Amino acid sequence: EGLTSEQWDTLLSGKSSERYQIRAGDNLWSISRTIFGDGNYWPKIWSLNESIQNPHLITPQNSIRFILGDESSPPSFT
Repeated sequence: EGLTSEQWDTLLSGKSSERYQIRAGDNLWSISRTIFGDGNYWPKIWSLNESIQNPHLITPQNSIRFILGDESSPPSFT
């Protein structure tokens, strides 16, 4: 089930930029739970992070930096 833009905006309200260091044993569900308090948002992290080709294979020691979007650009992960 996808999130509407309004649901996504509500979830992200108050956050500016986050950096998460990927560690051995992490998966997108656990990262989503850490960042957003709910693991069910992992597909959104995957869809916004072009460097993750397979959601089941993420590389330890890399980091995900979340950048909020604005009126001219969508939220993204770098």
